[in-house]
Amino acid sequence: MIVLHRTLPALSGIRCTAESTRLECDPPSSSIGGTGMLYICEKQPVFFCEKEKRGFSLDYQNIVIHAVSKEPEEDMYLYCQLDCQLPGALNKSKADDSEDEDEEQYDETEQFAEIRFYPKDAQT
Repeated sequence: MIVLHRTLPALSGIRCTAESTRLECDPPSSSIGGTGMLYICEKQPVFFCEKEKRGFSLDYQNIVIHAVSKEPEEDMYLYCQLDCQLPGALNKSKADDSEDEDEEQYDETEQFAEIRFYPKDAQT
């Protein structure tokens, strides 16, 4: 489950932090995203944008797949596939009645989401 936050929640067991981390979501979300601080804690990862006063925490159980993309190094990111919907997200699906096969519509029933964390410092 993803929990939205308007203030940085109390953190314990911080194992790693990454300042100026850019977050991208697929499907795009109006509730999460932007650039902020990523905290990898014992119980859950937390992402918080101080400037926008918004963030979220994520249960580890909802991360189906995670990986680190290292090539090229300047585009390194942490990839996570989730088995839950992102708050404020609209999911893309192929249009059924469209003459243009490449046209995409949004479907709110999709249960999987992807997030990518791009740290400013690739050595983090």
